[in-house]
Amino acid sequence: MATFNSPYFDQVLAYWQSVAREGVPSVSAFDLIQIPAALPDITFWEMYPDGRVICRMVGTAVMARMKSDITGVELSAVMPSSTEFNLVDDLRALFSQPCALFQVLVNRHVTGKTARMETLTLPLSADKGGNPKLVTVNHMLETVKYGDDQQSGTLELMRTIEDHRFIDLGFGIPTVKNAQQTAS
Repeated sequence: MATFNSPYFDQVLAYWQSVAREGVPSVSAFDLIQIPAALPDITFWEMYPDGRVICRMVGTAVMARMKSDITGVELSAVMPSSTEFNLVDDLRALFSQPCALFQVLVNRHVTGKTARMETLTLPLSADKGGNPKLVTVNHMLETVKYGDDQQSGTLELMRTIEDHRFIDLGFGIPTVKNAQQTAS
């Protein structure tokens, strides 16, 4: 089993597994109200067939840390282009063999602050007529530095990725280049 710094990761993971009876649970089966303590640290993403990933909800703690509301923002607009395509492949892989994606990464916030984060992302299958969704629980590990660089005022997610692994939730692990694997 993976070890996390945030207690919310285990709560969200346990809840996801409780509704994932035969694979990826549907959006309607995953009730965020069942994990109230974790809600401030959750971002909720929608994945489109063309690979666009758009933020649909940002928890209050996430918004306070980033000093930015990314609701309605396409993920590729706030991350380095070198990361974008690999991430979309990884997110699609979460649906092919239901699993979690754990990452330790560095973000730069609009204030210029650089922060190390850990994230846990879980897939949710589309309800009829909708798109699949992704639930991400976010936890700040440390502030790396406060910057006053030329890029201040710009949010950049996944500036660097220090750890990147799939977590087997009982359905196996997809094979994706450069990802480590962990059993739950």
